[in-house]
Amino acid sequence: MYSLFGKDIRSYLNEIYRLVKDIVLDLFNYRDLYCVVIFGSAARYEDFVPGISDIDVLVITKQPPHIRFHEFSEFDIRIHVTSYTLNEFKDIVKMGHPLAFMLKYRVELYGSVSSLLSDLKITEYTRHVLRRSIFAALGLALEYYYSFKEYVRALSHLYHSLRHLIRYKASFKGIIPISDKEVYNSCDSEELKILYRNLVRARRMGVDSIELKRFIYEVIKAITLEFKLKPPDLNRLKELLQYEIATIVAGEDNGYLILRVRVLSKNGEKIFEVRGNDIREVDSLFLP
Repeated sequence: MYSLFGKDIRSYLNEIYRLVKDIVLDLFNYRDLYCVVIFGSAARYEDFVPGISDIDVLVITKQPPHIRFHEFSEFDIRIHVTSYTLNEFKDIVKMGHPLAFMLKYRVELYGSVSSLLSDLKITEYTRHVLRRSIFAALGLALEYYYSFKEYVRALSHLYHSLRHLIRYKASFKGIIPISDKEVYNSCDSEELKILYRNLVRARRMGVDSIELKRFIYEVIKAITLEFKLKPPDLNRLKELLQYEIATIVAGEDNGYLILRVRVLSKNGEKIFEVRGNDIREVDSLFLP
């Protein structure tokens, strides 16, 4: 089993849990707290990848919190704290936001969220958020690959993009798979299973730029096949490397998977769109 500071993942995460609980209880008014929950891969020992996985913390308060979002690092792990009021979280559950489904696996540090999840159902909003998340994660993967050359982060976002796609597809069968094992088993084709399995393995073992680029093409192929979109020509994207790439956003529009890229040049900021084989300058980074 993986060892960190002489401890296995389970023991290590248990220490992180205690640390997070102490910090969160200091950040928020104790009397206003309803519950504090860790979710995501940090709540699933078998899915947690040291050095890559973040710690996601949900705080539910009785009164409007003075802190909505807070990030900090401990032991080189990024810890994200997001807070909602009790009524806001009830609305999240009612809408069927994917966040509520992520709480299937959780570590409750204070209070309990169980009673709030009893009426959770898959809705059109569930699919809407998952679909948008596919493209958001893909854009981040490309941004970290082309702009920052941070291949570990790029691979992690690419993994999330494909995972959102698989969850989106599974939602039409009445399920939202959460763990890596559940996501893998819900894949509806052997090709998708192999790609997901290889991405999970690469996150643990590492990847070079050549292998990562191959993964990028394969994930884009999976997305465009599912939504019947024409893919962007990544060779046109490479033309923008003459500038300093600041942001890459992916989205879908009129049958295309498009990329919008904000670059910094000697003459100031420019925004380009890659649509199929075409590249042109546009006014906005984001789609209407």
